[in-house]
Amino acid sequence: MRKVIWLLGIMACGPAVASAPPPSSATPQVARIGAASGGAPPVVTSQTPITDADLVWQQDEAAARERARKEHRPMIVDIRAEWCMACKEMQHHTWPDPRVREEGRRFVAVAVDATNEDDPAVAALMKKYGVVGLPTVLLFDGSGKEQARFNQFVNAERMADALRKVQ
Repeated sequence: MRKVIWLLGIMACGPAVASAPPPSSATPQVARIGAASGGAPPVVTSQTPITDADLVWQQDEAAARERARKEHRPMIVDIRAEWCMACKEMQHHTWPDPRVREEGRRFVAVAVDATNEDDPAVAALMKKYGVVGLPTVLLFDGSGKEQARFNQFVNAERMADALRKVQ
C-alpha cells in the first residue's frame, strides 16, 4: 500500500515539473571558477559582468580586488552556490532591495560560484577567505581590511546597514 501511495505522489508531481517554465536567459548567472588554472590564482570563465539591479557583480575575484585597491573603494565578495537556498534568497530579496542597491553602488562587487567545492580553484578561494559554509558575504573597506562577514541569509535592512558602515 505504501508503495502505491508513494508512486501516486511521484506521478502527481510530474505535471508540475513538466509545466515549469524554462530558465530565463535574463537571470543573472555567476561565472564558475575555472578548474584549469594550474598554479595561477583562481580565475573565472565568463567575461560578462552580471547585475542585480544597480549592483554590477564582477566575476574575476583577483581583478575586482585589484580594482578596489587602485580606486580605494570598498569591496563585496559574495560566495554562493546553485544548491544554496539562502544564497538564492539573497539574490532575490537582499541584493535587489533599493536600500542595498543605493549603498552598494560605492562598492566593487564580486560574485563567486562555489557550486563545485571539489574544484581546486574553488577550494583555494574558500581557503583564502576562510569560508566554512555558504552563503559567505565579506565586506572590505577601501584599504582592503575585512569589516564584516556573514555566513547566513542576511535581510536587506541588515545588509544595507552593514554596507553603510563600511568606508
